[in-house]
Amino acid sequence: MLYKPNDSFNLRWIGDYNEEDSSAGTRVLYSTGPTINGTNVYESRAAAAGATLVNGSHRKVNLDNDQHVTVFQGGTSLEANWTLPSDFTLTSVSSYRWWNFTPRNDDGLNVPASYNAGVSVQDKQWSQEFRLASPTGGFFDYVLGAYYFGSDLDNKSFAYYGPKADIWNGTPAGALSNVTSIGNGHIQTNSFALFAQGTWHLTERLDFTAGLRGTYEEKSAWVTRNAPLGGAAVAGAAANARRGRTGAYDSGDLNQYSTSPSGLLNLSYRITDDLLGYATLSHGEKSGGVNLTVGSAPTAGADSLLIGTERANNAELGFKSTLWDRRLQLNANLFWTQVNGYQTNAYDDVNRVQYLTNAGSVRSRGVEVESTLVPIRGLTLNLNGSYNDVRYLSYKDAPCPPEVSLRPGAPASCDLSGHQVVGASKWIGNANGEYKWNLDNGLEEYVTASYAFRSKAVGTVEDSEYGQIPSYAVVNLSTGLRGNYEQGQWDVSLWLKNAFDKTYYTTLWTGGNGGYEGLLGTPRTLGVTGRYDF
Repeated sequence: MLYKPNDSFNLRWIGDYNEEDSSAGTRVLYSTGPTINGTNVYESRAAAAGATLVNGSHRKVNLDNDQHVTVFQGGTSLEANWTLPSDFTLTSVSSYRWWNFTPRNDDGLNVPASYNAGVSVQDKQWSQEFRLASPTGGFFDYVLGAYYFGSDLDNKSFAYYGPKADIWNGTPAGALSNVTSIGNGHIQTNSFALFAQGTWHLTERLDFTAGLRGTYEEKSAWVTRNAPLGGAAVAGAAANARRGRTGAYDSGDLNQYSTSPSGLLNLSYRITDDLLGYATLSHGEKSGGVNLTVGSAPTAGADSLLIGTERANNAELGFKSTLWDRRLQLNANLFWTQVNGYQTNAYDDVNRVQYLTNAGSVRSRGVEVESTLVPIRGLTLNLNGSYNDVRYLSYKDAPCPPEVSLRPGAPASCDLSGHQVVGASKWIGNANGEYKWNLDNGLEEYVTASYAFRSKAVGTVEDSEYGQIPSYAVVNLSTGLRGNYEQGQWDVSLWLKNAFDKTYYTTLWTGGNGGYEGLLGTPRTLGVTGRYDF
């Protein structure tokens, strides 16, 4: 909603609300992991529990409980803009957002090893920003401002074990069977920032931009776990295993205070009216945090729940051009980034929980190219791609892959220095095109096609040979009709996603016992969409 009483002031309000009640997106079995000395731990424990495994690449699961997620979320923002004397602009942006997430996760088996396990989250966020922008068109223009961000997050971690839990987890009989474990976590964040950025127009063709931001952040948190409920009375090894996995715990107060500077230097030169070259240096930081699940904290100490700051330095050299009578736009850049204290997710196979960790130092370097071509009237072609060589420069205390960790006498950690970083494809390519033409009745018809390619990628942080995401390519097609009606435009389209029904994985997770679970991409899907913009 936009309110504009005069030329010097406007007010825009945006609000949204969304509910999701879904059983889609179930993880499937990707790999049962390594066979060591003639034994596959995943398969042997599943067989001992009486489970029947199915091939996830056939889009099949074999579950004994629901897979479900419920989400309620909403937000609002209010932006006010004042035009001040001498054409200065003052902007205020106020926002609030909330998100409630409740999952129900089966263990992937058709026997009661676990009835439900996961983390539910209730999150509230609010922010306020003030910006002052100078008039443009002179020798120097700038923006400066202040920003505040606050959040209050609560989570509840839960595990409801079934009678087959000890067989599946490899724990002594009675340790986990029919046991319930509930934990709670809370973190409050207050973040304050001041920022300024200015551009000097040194000549008609040469611009120099410098920016600086300073952020101070406070985080306070606590993590607890209740004493386990249910299960038979046990002693000895079974009692120790139950206490280690589900025993009562209280972290006490956890606090983090950080000051994070970031900066930008950019030099751009318009070589010709159709060609711009630029070079950029930048530094940025992402503050640390707190893991809100207990994990190994009872033995490793509460400080093991803390995550350190991530710091990144970046350099970029590129050009932007308009060619062929402005029918071709061609942009390209070389980039180099080094990240220290890289933050990523890992898996604790002993406590069977995901956690956030600092994975040493990472270097990313490569090239990006993007282009848009209009060869004839009505036809638009887009092509973009990148090559990204991203590796750990140093990651000496990484978790070991199961082909190492499941061997007798396995080390507590592995050195993954030089390995490819999780989730990063070396090669990415996208091509799409649209052809549209006008009909005699004033309507416009169009057809589109797109092609997306991703080369193989490491699926999880430990870089197991059994957890690699294969390369894939997906083709989407559509055709439609659009026209004007009163003050808006309507559009009806028929679309076909994944036209050749490619089976591919988008994400992998460590599944315990050396196995891996994955999320499959959308199968071939035909649909119709209607919209009206006004």
